[in-house]
Amino acid sequence: MAKDISKDFYNRVCQPGMRLGEALQQIRQQWKEKKNLTYLAYVLYGDPLARVRLPRPRPAAGPNP
Repeated sequence: MAKDISKDFYNRVCQPGMRLGEALQQIRQQWKEKKNLTYLAYVLYGDPLARVRLPRPRPAAGPNP
C-alpha cells in the first residue's frame, strides 16, 4: 500500500501546476472514500503550496552544417 500511495503522490506532483498539499488531499480523499484508515498515516511536512518544477528537456542536437 505504501508503494502505491507513494507512486500516486509523485505522479500527481509531477503534473504541471499541482501543489504538494493538493496532491495529498486528493489521495487522502480516495482512501477515505474506500473507508480505509490508511490515509491517516500520511502527513505533509512542508509548504502545502509548494510545487515540483521539473527541468525542461533539452532539444536534441541536430547535425552540424
